[in-house]
Amino acid sequence: MNDGTKETEFQKGESVLVKEGPFAGFKGVVIEVRALQRLLHLEVSVFGLATRIEVTFAQVEQGAASVT
Repeated sequence: MNDGTKETEFQKGESVLVKEGPFAGFKGVVIEVRALQRLLHLEVSVFGLATRIEVTFAQVEQGAASVT
């Protein structure tokens, strides 16, 4: 069924850029995809520490350059 919404496929290990919310501007790596809830668990670096965050599909942009 196509309701007109864009379906985005995220993959574990993919690099993404957070574009909204308190972590806007952070690059992260997808750790877990929860497709039914449209949520992602990402690992981002905060002050040099790997930090796990949860964001919605709408809060991230695919195709971010490699996370360093």
